[in-house]
Amino acid sequence: QTTDRALEAATLTGLGRLLTRTGHPAEALQHLERALSLTRSAGRPAETGLALLGLGLAHQQAQAFDRAERLLLEALSLIRRSPRRAAEAEALLALGRNRWQRGASEAAIALLTQALDLAAARRTDPIAARLHELLSQIHEQQGRVAEALHHVREFLACQQRIHGQDTQRRVRALL
Repeated sequence: QTTDRALEAATLTGLGRLLTRTGHPAEALQHLERALSLTRSAGRPAETGLALLGLGLAHQQAQAFDRAERLLLEALSLIRRSPRRAAEAEALLALGRNRWQRGASEAAIALLTQALDLAAARRTDPIAARLHELLSQIHEQQGRVAEALHHVREFLACQQRIHGQDTQRRVRALL
């Protein structure tokens, strides 16, 4: 039964995140609240952190930034204490975006820089690309053209590595 609950929670979290990304935060919240309930009752901190991250993102999209902040901070705390720390950079990205949307650009840059260090250490180009993209927007908004341009270039380099790898995989599959 625990495995069934874990699978249900993972499915609900994934569905909630998909609904958030496709612009349906109200629907996402229902699924993510259920996922959170399941993971908490099962005593699964890593999965609880992921459910909280999803909830924070949904609240962020709904522009409930204070609620998103609390959820994202709790998610980050649980993710940092779990053996599955791969989501830490993503949680920092979400928290940084939330701070920026609340008008705290310098705090956002600090969090995003931490996330960028983690993404570089783990060689995760997809998250690094998103971080560079957001950092370029923040710097551009602040009139820091050189910094914005640096992050645009890094974003493009990440995209090249990501798509170059996909192309190489497709070619190898054909051979």
